[in-house]
Amino acid sequence: MNKKIIVIFALFFVLSALFLPVATVSADETGWIAGTVNEGYLTPLQGVTVSVVGKSVTTTTDANGKFNVSIAPGTYDLKFTKLNYVDYTKTGITVTVNKTVTVSASMSKAKGGIHGKVTDKSTSKGIYMATVTYGKGILDYTFTDNDGTYKVDGIDVGIYYLNVTTLGDYKPSATTKVTVTANTNTTQNFQLEAIPVYLLVKVYDGGILGLPDYTKPLQGATVTLDTTTLTTDAKGEANFTNLQKRKYNVTITKSGFDKFTAASTTSNAPDMALGSQTYTVGLISKKATNNLFGAALLCLLIPIIIVVVVVVVIIVVIIMLRKKKAKAQVAPAPGMAPQQPYGAPPPGAAPPQQPQTYEQMYGTPPPQQPGYSQPPQQPGYSQPPAPPGQQYQGYQQPPAPPGQYQQPPPQY
Repeated sequence: MNKKIIVIFALFFVLSALFLPVATVSADETGWIAGTVNEGYLTPLQGVTVSVVGKSVTTTTDANGKFNVSIAPGTYDLKFTKLNYVDYTKTGITVTVNKTVTVSASMSKAKGGIHGKVTDKSTSKGIYMATVTYGKGILDYTFTDNDGTYKVDGIDVGIYYLNVTTLGDYKPSATTKVTVTANTNTTQNFQLEAIPVYLLVKVYDGGILGLPDYTKPLQGATVTLDTTTLTTDAKGEANFTNLQKRKYNVTITKSGFDKFTAASTTSNAPDMALGSQTYTVGLISKKATNNLFGAALLCLLIPIIIVVVVVVVIIVVIIMLRKKKAKAQVAPAPGMAPQQPYGAPPPGAAPPQQPQTYEQMYGTPPPQQPGYSQPPQQPGYSQPPAPPGQQYQGYQQPPAPPGQYQQPPPQY
């Protein structure tokens, strides 16, 4: 009995379902949501999942970033998602019958970061001012702090290739692949191998000024760096390796050259603080210095010798001119007898006699001027009196005896 009742009820429900009206959504009750999704504002973004919030309606953007969904009239929210991009939601989209609502969306890549530390491989000490490069752009790099740490924040998620370099103290790191995920700081550390510090000393002939002549390397020069001593080779080089990063004392000697010394306290001492380097020195040549001294002395003596010669020549010329002038004054004109100097006796005359007294010359005493007192006569001297009327004025001197030298009368 019970089985018959159950069968009857089942048939009843089947028949009822067949004859009841069907509740469906016709095509006349549909709308659409269409649009474009860009990365930023200009680049179409393919593969973005577009879903209606609360509904099982989804689609994906094509190569041009476009999408289109069909949905019953109503108000909806759209959500846009893509791996390594920040999710984007568009709210309050109203759909009406047989209408298309246009929606535009702009998505950006998710951000993340890379943090780490750069250290010395042998000492584990942080390396300061190492350069960490994480991209190909001119600004895609950062520097380590005092303890060797570095941080790269706010970069797009994705794959990056990092490498680390220094100012020459360490070998560059191998390129390391790092994947940055959204809202996460990926850790990547580096250990660098130090490059051995060396000092290459090059010694050249420095002439007289100590300026290196690169065509004249000095072989066999003794170079002492603190307590280590090397000898330069044929190229004038001595290479000191495995040095510490500090200043050094250097001394260079070679026979025939002045000694060169640079103390660690002076500015010209080799400073290895920045790593390996080349130190060039020009030794001052003693031979060149001596030659310079001789040349300087010669240059100093030449002007003096020239001045002395010029002075002597001038003196000789002056003397010769004076002699020539004297001869010209004495020599007679052509056709004339030689001129005698004033007061000289004529040719053939007797030589002048010794001066005589007036009385001896004229036989009379000299005339007296008014008021004149005749000095007392020397014993044996007799002054003849002047002729009458000729004592003072108008006196004419009698002519000298023939053959005697005439002397002008004395003036009183």
